[in-house]
Amino acid sequence: MRILVLGSSSFAAQGLVELLQEEGHAVLTLDRGRAEDSRPARLKAPISGFVDAVASLGEVDVVVNFILLKDESLEANLGFLKTLLRIGEILQVWKLIHISSVSVVSRKSRGVDESTALEENVRHKGDYSRLKIETERWLRKSWKRGVLEIVRPGFILGGGLVDPIIGIGKTLPLGRLLCLGSASCVVPVIHREAVHRAIARLIARRAAPPLASYLLVSPQSPTRREYLRFASRSLGLGEEVWFLPRSCWMLLLMAGSGALSLLRGRRVNLLARMGHMLDVRNYDASETGRQLGMDLRCDWQETLLDARPAALRNYSLPDAGGIPKPMEKLLEADHEGCVLFIGCGRIVRDRHFPALRELGYQGRVEWWDPFLAKPPEPRGLRLNRIGSLGESRANQVILASPSFARAESLAGLPVSTSRVLMEKPFATGPQESGRILGSIPSGAHAYVLHNYRFKENVRRMVAFLGTVHSGRLIHVRLRFDSPPVALDGAAWLRKERLSRTLLCDYAIHFLDLALLLREGPPRVDTLRHEENARGETALIQGVLRCDNHAVDFLLRQGGNERRCEIEYIFEHYTCMLRFFPDTFEPSLGRRTFVDPLRASAREMAALGSKIAERAGFGTPDPSHRRVLRSFLGQSHEADLRDVKLGRLIGFYSCLFAIGDSVYGGAEAAAPAPSSVMMDAASECQQQLANGMTL
Repeated sequence: MRILVLGSSSFAAQGLVELLQEEGHAVLTLDRGRAEDSRPARLKAPISGFVDAVASLGEVDVVVNFILLKDESLEANLGFLKTLLRIGEILQVWKLIHISSVSVVSRKSRGVDESTALEENVRHKGDYSRLKIETERWLRKSWKRGVLEIVRPGFILGGGLVDPIIGIGKTLPLGRLLCLGSASCVVPVIHREAVHRAIARLIARRAAPPLASYLLVSPQSPTRREYLRFASRSLGLGEEVWFLPRSCWMLLLMAGSGALSLLRGRRVNLLARMGHMLDVRNYDASETGRQLGMDLRCDWQETLLDARPAALRNYSLPDAGGIPKPMEKLLEADHEGCVLFIGCGRIVRDRHFPALRELGYQGRVEWWDPFLAKPPEPRGLRLNRIGSLGESRANQVILASPSFARAESLAGLPVSTSRVLMEKPFATGPQESGRILGSIPSGAHAYVLHNYRFKENVRRMVAFLGTVHSGRLIHVRLRFDSPPVALDGAAWLRKERLSRTLLCDYAIHFLDLALLLREGPPRVDTLRHEENARGETALIQGVLRCDNHAVDFLLRQGGNERRCEIEYIFEHYTCMLRFFPDTFEPSLGRRTFVDPLRASAREMAALGSKIAERAGFGTPDPSHRRVLRSFLGQSHEADLRDVKLGRLIGFYSCLFAIGDSVYGGAEAAAPAPSSVMMDAASECQQQLANGMTL
């Protein structure tokens, strides 16, 4: 058959032409547009030029009409329908298939099927439904040529769906959705492919239509509550859906009617116009399915996800950043474990030892630090200083000395060492990395203490990503500002150029978090740096690229600010991690004045928690506890999977490439970033081949 499709570029029609061609039909299309953009069998013209556009087509068997001038007046739509009648006469059409909508049925109908009448009072309908009602009514009266078949599809789901909650829910500030109307109302949905199959079967039927209309609604259609709860989380539309009882909606509509009546000087009845959203209806399309030999059932959840292919993630959620186990006590009181600390500097005294006390660690704690004259005085720990590493009885080692001193310390460990946890950075350059890798005892599990992955705000972000679908990760922005390095209490860190302090100590956690969701090894794209009058690195700025996203970063030290912001831009929303104080802020939907107010409130709460912690009566930052709980325990090692040295080698290879470019040095006179990464990766692979468990 020769078939003309009007409005083939509309959302509902996409894919129909290809289906009809596969069934052997000759398909012509006519869409609104400029006539000069026409191609053979694919015509374009303004509505006023439709008649001229089809004048030379010859006879056509069937016309399928998808066109509705929804942004224009009823008079304009009736004018188009008159043009449609004229097209039918010119082309000698024997069948017209008109695509209407299930929204045209009477608001009084509690059960909707193929015979349900049109709404009589169009004032009780919205603008879209009014046009659909009047155009269907006019066609039923005016089409006298051949067969007229009316198709009433429900809410069509398919690829390219722009707004999946239009007329069903409303986006509110702070990532909330409001269900419009009763949560028990059914959302009559249908897959677009089912609409196309129904049209194809109607084309093949030459007999007069036995039904007043053809209703295309899936018998598995969800309620508004089911639909919005799924859409909010699975499509990243909101954190929470709010539902109002029917009585509240009635009061709101009556109050709104009174207010609008006063403003407009005439009676406005919102309850009559929007009352259909409060009444529960049943949809029965079984007769359509029987007449057309079709099963109208569809998995609406899968169809809705397929309708928005960009919703697929392009990253994996990290293990270490996931929801940690509760902070139960570490080991029973009779446990006789033993852990060795190499280096007892500020970080060990201020973070590690307090974390062990809070976890109730009852084992032996050994420490070795030849540069520490005064031994630490931790309360509640069995602390034992050893004269040499060979005296240690520990099989678990925490290495907290500067990276340049680690290779020698590791070489002195007993062969019984089974696990090594190194404070960041694991190393500051490829040569140092090679020496450390070569010194780790064979067969030992090696980890790097990237504890910021275990902070509360990072935990909340990863939990949020696992609950509210984000879609693709598109871009990450990192800004880090630190006070002057010259004020640091550690003398070796004040030697900024030698220790690479800004990059490898101050900012390393934040670069790691900016690359938390990366796929594939990060690569240096662009890079620049500046030095201050003291010869220190004052600024590092650049772009890193991964397989799935890019990171734009700016690292500074020496100013008056101390802050860090990491912005993750996803397909459906944006997440912001802030530090000093630590907060997490998702941004969904339209941004309003409420969003910065909520962000400020969260920052004030985080600041209050930090002040309470420093004063000694608040809850300390749990990140070190979480790492030590997993490292020293026997059943939680999976929590540290993402901070195993073997998994971090790609990150450190990129860090070395940045460092060699910014700071220079023997290994950086010239290797390109890619070669530095390959060298470090090959070092890692060599150690793996030698039996070390990274």
